[in-house]
Amino acid sequence: LFEASAYEEALLAFSEILDKDKKHLYAHVNIALLLYRVGHFEKSIDYFDKSILLGADQPMVYYNLALCYSELKQYKEANSYYKRLIDINKNDYEALYNLSLNQIALNLVDEAILGLKKTITIQKDFLPAYKNLAILYAKNKMLDLSIDTFKQAVKLETKDKTIYENMANVYLIRFDYDGVIDIYSQYLNYFDGTSAIYNDLGVAYLEKENYSKALDNFKLAIEHKINFLPYYQNMVKLYSTTMYSPQKDEIRSFLKTAQLNNLDKEIKLLLQEIGIN
Repeated sequence: LFEASAYEEALLAFSEILDKDKKHLYAHVNIALLLYRVGHFEKSIDYFDKSILLGADQPMVYYNLALCYSELKQYKEANSYYKRLIDINKNDYEALYNLSLNQIALNLVDEAILGLKKTITIQKDFLPAYKNLAILYAKNKMLDLSIDTFKQAVKLETKDKTIYENMANVYLIRFDYDGVIDIYSQYLNYFDGTSAIYNDLGVAYLEKENYSKALDNFKLAIEHKINFLPYYQNMVKLYSTTMYSPQKDEIRSFLKTAQLNNLDKEIKLLLQEIGIN
């Protein structure tokens, strides 16, 4: 019943076992696990606590108690159990990783960074630790370390969209437009582009004064999300920047077509400001 995920039936079956034997360890543990799976975390904690008194395997119970407390956002209580697990086995990288995530939630940045680095030392191919460490570095303005860590993550997994997207955001914060272009070029080798990605590429190419590629990407951004005003604003910026460039007529033609096809008054006013009627 338990393996078949028939939770209500399984709970009833194990409860009937406890009615006959109040100290039945197997029933206590499995009721606790079932309650966790259906989201009754406080009740699950009660049964796990009872199972410890009955002599249950402590590491397994500690881990599940930590998960329950984490779900309840009682991170300090959860961490006390993760620390017990690490005391039992200093190479328990999953406990160390989850402890670090809770430290992030508690804004214990230095401790979280140390924990994630230790996790990677123990388990060198554990991708979630690299990703969270890189994001944590970025949030705390350690941008070079963030980029280096994202690069390590890409070596582990080349087809994770979030790595490329987060890495590009760090490059944008650093005004490293070559980095933005490089990382999104890699992204587009594996995935379809989105309006936001094409817009970011357009911005990067505009800053690099590659107006032809800026135009191509702004057009793609608008085609993917035709009613989003900031994309038109970027196209207008490109138009203003390239008043005497070969792209001028193409930009004007595209914006006039966009004006005809779009009923948004703000876009019409925006185009009128630069004399496109």
